[in-house]
Amino acid sequence: SGGHYQRYQSHRSVKEDQSIALKILQTTIVMVDSRSLNLTQEVLGACLLVCLLLGAGQTYNDHASGGANTVGATIRERLTHSAAVGNTAAAKDGSHGSTGGTAGNNVKRAALATMNQLLSILFERAKDVMMTQVSTGLSYDESGTLLVAERALTDLCALVDKFSSSQSQSHPELKLTGPFAVAAKEGLLPSATTSLSLVDMMLKQICGDLFQVCFKAYSSDDGSSELKQYQNHGVQFATKIILQAFQLGQSLLGSQYCYHVTKFTLESSLKEVSKLSPSKIMDFCLFYYTTAMVTTMLTEYLSSPSESFYANFDANAAATRKGTNSNGNNVALMSRMALGMIKQLGSFVSEATEAYHKSTDFEDGYIFTQSERESFDIGKANSSNNRTQSTRPNPRGSSFDTLAISSVSNETLWRAFLSLEVLYNVVSMHLEQISWLDSIGESDKNKEILTASLIAETASEFATISASNRDHILHLLMAAHLNDQTMTSKSEAVDKSVGNGIEYDRETITSAIGDAQTSDSENSSAAAAVAAKVTDSLAIDSVEIPLCDAGATTWLAFKSVLILVRSLKELAISNETKGNIESGLLLSGLVNGLFTPSVSMLQHFIRRMLGSPVIVTNVLKSYEELAFASMTVDRQSTNERRQAILTSLCKLCLPSWGKRRPNSQLKESHIESLWTMLWIIHSNYEKISDEWDIILSTLDQLAIISISSPKLHASYLKKAATIAGCFDRLPTFTTCFTQTALSQFIASLVKLSEAVSFEPLTEQIGDVSRDNSEHMSGEINTDNSHVDKELSVGGKLISWTGGLAGRAFGGGPPQSSSINNSSSF
Repeated sequence: SGGHYQRYQSHRSVKEDQSIALKILQTTIVMVDSRSLNLTQEVLGACLLVCLLLGAGQTYNDHASGGANTVGATIRERLTHSAAVGNTAAAKDGSHGSTGGTAGNNVKRAALATMNQLLSILFERAKDVMMTQVSTGLSYDESGTLLVAERALTDLCALVDKFSSSQSQSHPELKLTGPFAVAAKEGLLPSATTSLSLVDMMLKQICGDLFQVCFKAYSSDDGSSELKQYQNHGVQFATKIILQAFQLGQSLLGSQYCYHVTKFTLESSLKEVSKLSPSKIMDFCLFYYTTAMVTTMLTEYLSSPSESFYANFDANAAATRKGTNSNGNNVALMSRMALGMIKQLGSFVSEATEAYHKSTDFEDGYIFTQSERESFDIGKANSSNNRTQSTRPNPRGSSFDTLAISSVSNETLWRAFLSLEVLYNVVSMHLEQISWLDSIGESDKNKEILTASLIAETASEFATISASNRDHILHLLMAAHLNDQTMTSKSEAVDKSVGNGIEYDRETITSAIGDAQTSDSENSSAAAAVAAKVTDSLAIDSVEIPLCDAGATTWLAFKSVLILVRSLKELAISNETKGNIESGLLLSGLVNGLFTPSVSMLQHFIRRMLGSPVIVTNVLKSYEELAFASMTVDRQSTNERRQAILTSLCKLCLPSWGKRRPNSQLKESHIESLWTMLWIIHSNYEKISDEWDIILSTLDQLAIISISSPKLHASYLKKAATIAGCFDRLPTFTTCFTQTALSQFIASLVKLSEAVSFEPLTEQIGDVSRDNSEHMSGEINTDNSHVDKELSVGGKLISWTGGLAGRAFGGGPPQSSSINNSSSF
C-alpha cells in the first residue's frame, strides 16, 4: 500500500525464476494475439510493462515516480541477484556457461522478442482495420486499434528523439501518452536503439500497405477527392503514421548532420550534451537503423506512378500536421522532407570525400594495367564469356596488405557506406519521381541543380577521389571482382535450375541476379549484426564497431553512378514511347545534370583500372547507356555530349591514339572499347555529325595494327577478328544512310584523306622509341622486327574506299588498290 511493496525472501532456484518469467511472457503474447480480447491501450501498456520489467527496458530514474520501492525495482533486483549468484558459482568452478547469467540473458532476450512481437501484432491488427475502413468507407474505428497503434508509434518516436538527439537538452521533460506511459511511471523505458529498431520493424511490416492506401486516395488529378479521403479514418491513420516516420527520419539525420558534418554544438550546452550523447557504438547503431528506416520510407514513397499523388499528399499531410501556420512552411511538406533527407544523406558521403581528399596518400598516379593484373590472383579472364572468376588478390612479391586500414576514420566511412546504400536503392527505380519532387518541393523555381544531379556529383566525386592511389584501387578491385563472382554464381545457379526443369518467373530471375548485383554482403551483414547486438543491450561495452570495407564503399559509389545512368536510359526509352513535351523536358534536364559527373567518373575508372575486365565492362556498358540517353534528347547540331562520349571512347580504342604505331599491340580494354564504339555507331549513325572525323581517324590508325597479340585471350582474339570484319561491311552499312548522314560521312572522309600522313611506314616505326612516353607502362611493344602483315587490319580501309567512292559519287564497282597492306589510308 502507499506505493510500497513488501519484499519476501524467495527460495526458488534461478532456473525456476527463468521458467516463470518465460511463461509470463508467453501469456502476454496469447492475450494480445487473442481476437476475443479488445486490445486497448491499458491492456497493451500492461503487457509492455511486463516485457520491460523482465529485461527489455532500461532504468531512467528521473522519470520514475515510485523510486526504489516500486514493484519494478523489486522484480529487477530479484533477476539481477539470480544472475549474479549464477555468475559467482560459475567463476568458482571455472565453468564458462554460468547458470544465472545465462538465465538472465535468456529472459532478457525473450522479453525483447516478446515486446517486438506484441507491437508487431498491434500493427498487423491496425493494418487490417485500416484496410477495412478504406474498403467499406467507414469513418470511425470502434475498436480503437488505430488510435492505440498511432500513440504507440508516437511514444517510440518521442523516446528516440529524446535519448538519441544531440539537442536533447531542448526537451527537458518526456511526456508519453501511449501504451509506454505506464512503464515510464515505473522508471522503465526501451533504449533509443531498441525504440528505433521497433519503428524500423513496424515500417517494414506495414509501410507498403500504408502507401498503397495513400496512393489510391490521393492520386486524383482533379483534386476533388482530397477532402473526402481525408475524412476516412483509415486514410487519415496511414497519413499520420507516414508523417510521423518522415519527421523522425528527418530529425535523426538532421541531428547527425549537425553533429558530424557541420560540427555545430552550442558551447553553453556542451556539458549537458556530453552527458546525453550516445557512445560511438550507440551512435553507429542509431545511424544504421535510421538509414534502414529511411530506405523503407523513401523507396515506398517514391513508388507512385502518378505525379499528382505527391502534390495531393503534400496538401493532406499539411492539413494533418498540428499547428499549420500561414507562412508557407507546410507547403509541399512531404516533398521537402523527402528531398531534405536525400540531400542530408549525400552530405555524409561528401564528408568522407573531403576526408579522403585531405589525406596524405590521396593520389599517387597508380594505374592497374593488364600486366599489373597478371601479378595478382585477381580477375583472370574467362574464356567463355569474358567475365571474370574472382578471388582475393594474392600478389606475388608485392607489399599490398589486404587488411590495410583506410586513411579515413572508420565511423566516417560507415556513414558514407550506409548513406550510399540508401541513395542506391532510391535512384535505382525512382529517378523520375525524384525529378517530380524537385518541381513540387523547391521554392526557387529557377533553381537548375536537380537532386538527381547532386546525387550523381556526390557519388562520382567520392568514387573518383577514394580510388586514386594503389591501396585504394586494389581494395576497390577486390570488392568489384568478389561482387562479380557472386553475380556470376547466382546467374549460373539460375541457369542450372532452369536446365533441370525448374521453372522461374521473370521477376524471380531478375530479383536473384539483382540481389547479387546490389549486395555488399560483408559490409551490410557486419553492420546489421552489430546493430542487433546493441539492440539486445546484453554487452554494449564489449561490442566494437567493425571495420568498414573501404573498397566495398567505393564500389557502391561507382555502382550508384552506373545505376543512375541506367535509369536515365530507361527514362529515354519511356520518353520515346510517350512522346510528350513534359517528359521530354524532364529527360533533357536530367541528361544535363547527370552527364558531366558521370563521364568524369567513367573516364577516371577506365583509365586508372583498364586492366580490370569487371571495371572495363561496367564502364563501357554505361557509355552505351549514356550515349543512348544523350542522343535521344540532343539535336544533331548540338554535339558537345556526342563529341565527349565518342572522343573519349575513340581514345580508349588504341594503345596510343594519334600516333600511328603499327607495332602497337591491342589489349583487352582496347577490344572492348572498339566493340562499344562500333555498337554506338551502329545504333546512332543518323545522329552522328562532326564526330565522324575522330571515328574515321581512329579506324585509320587501327588499320595498321596487328590483330594477333600475346596480350589477348582467345575470346578477345575472336572479337578482334569480328571488328576487323567491320571494315568489309562498312560500304554496305553506308547504304542505310540518309543523304544528310552520307554527306557528313563523306565530308569527314575527305578531311581524313587531306590530313593523313603518307610518309613511309618504316620512318614512323623508327620514331616509336622516341615518342613512347605513354603514362601506361607496358602498353607498347617496341619490337620493330615483328609486324604480322598476314593477320593485320592493314589494307581494309583501302578495300572499302572504292565501294564508298561508287556509293558517294554515282555508283560503279569498287576499284582495286595497289597500295601495300602495310600502308595507311
